[in-house]
Amino acid sequence: MRFYSGDFLNDDLPTADVLIMGRILHNWELTTKKRLLKKAYRALPLGGALIVYDALIDDARRVRAHSLLASLNMLIETAGGFEYTDAECRSWMQEAGFQKIRIESLGGKQTAVIGMK
Repeated sequence: MRFYSGDFLNDDLPTADVLIMGRILHNWELTTKKRLLKKAYRALPLGGALIVYDALIDDARRVRAHSLLASLNMLIETAGGFEYTDAECRSWMQEAGFQKIRIESLGGKQTAVIGMK
């Protein structure tokens, strides 16, 4: 495992077999979320994976109350951040070029969305 310093909003992401965006996307408005996913796609080799995890909202918006409250908190504390659903993240990742996307519960309040290049 290797960590790189830098500004992920302005710099290219480092090339790696796996990139992880944990508790990252929820901080930003939709345009930035999509831009970061596209940067990750460009940085990965063929067969590489992106793992995104946050307190994702269930698609029906009825079960994960913590995630709904976290989304409200993001709206209060950031300029444009919000939590998002499993389906929204899957759609944004597909738009960026990812395939074989799957959703994995991490237990507790976190959910991962894993996409392959």
